[in-house]
Amino acid sequence: MLKDNAPVHYNFSDKPVVDDWPSNVKPLAFRVASGILVVNILMNIGVLVLGQAPNIIALVVDGILAISLFLLHPGARGFTLFRAYAGGILLPILAFWQHDPLTAVILSIVQVFYSGALILLLQGETKNWKVITAICIFGVFCVGISLCLFSVVLLAKATLK
Repeated sequence: MLKDNAPVHYNFSDKPVVDDWPSNVKPLAFRVASGILVVNILMNIGVLVLGQAPNIIALVVDGILAISLFLLHPGARGFTLFRAYAGGILLPILAFWQHDPLTAVILSIVQVFYSGALILLLQGETKNWKVITAICIFGVFCVGISLCLFSVVLLAKATLK
């Protein structure tokens, strides 16, 4: 366990040199999860193009988690898993409460697969198939669906002008 005064030395080619590093988690999982969080931040900033305001609190939390995961802080894993589980459960509930059913279903699908990719990366032992599956899930279901929605909205705005 980390002590308050104990220095942590990071070697970016391998895992950090600390006593409480989970032995079954590879640094690759932390880095890929960090990349997923960064892409999610960029997509959330992209809603400014559509005339909507992004959730600033979610952007700040995801940014802090992305930096912590990239720097291989062992504690960032637990916070990211908490964020993924809470987001996968709470956002679909809020989406159905605040939006029409079609919008809520689309938002829920994107959020569940985003959370699922993070959980797949950081929960349990890191395996190559889990890393590849998480990247594919995030790429197809989160980035793909979001880009399709952005395209439809931009085409609709251009047609209405």
